[in-house]
Amino acid sequence: MKNKSLTFRIFINTFLTGTLIYFICVFLFISNMYGYFENQIFSELKTESLFLEDYVLQGDFEHLASLQTSNRITLIHSDGTVYFDNSVDVATLENHGTRQEFVDAISKGSVTISRFSSTMTEKTLYFACQLSNGDVLRISCNQHSVWVLVLGMSQILLLILVIAVI
Repeated sequence: MKNKSLTFRIFINTFLTGTLIYFICVFLFISNMYGYFENQIFSELKTESLFLEDYVLQGDFEHLASLQTSNRITLIHSDGTVYFDNSVDVATLENHGTRQEFVDAISKGSVTISRFSSTMTEKTLYFACQLSNGDVLRISCNQHSVWVLVLGMSQILLLILVIAVI
């Protein structure tokens, strides 16, 4: 078996080291940006709750139901029964009295919580706050997992490479 030249071995080692550093940097960048955007979403959910609180306290549920938002708005009585949801029929919902975001909102006033769904490969981000009447306003939205974002980015990079070659 023929020994590889010193130049070839230096090239391979340099290439592998560069590739490893590249993937470490990509991982650090994506994880930092993912955390940053999660904090931004929580901030937006909190701001939205401030706008919705007046409608809830006035009992203007028609206005709440007609809002054009991708976020889910849920109103929960202090005993855990759901009395408004802009996405689902409340008659089909069970008592939310044991949900973590409800319990924490009752005890702390407001809370941000995220739950990961492995079947949907996305996280649900919740902001819940206790209103002055004792009820809880919960707003939630979905966020894709890091792996779904990486897959999407890799498809975009592949498309750019194809276009560059053509």
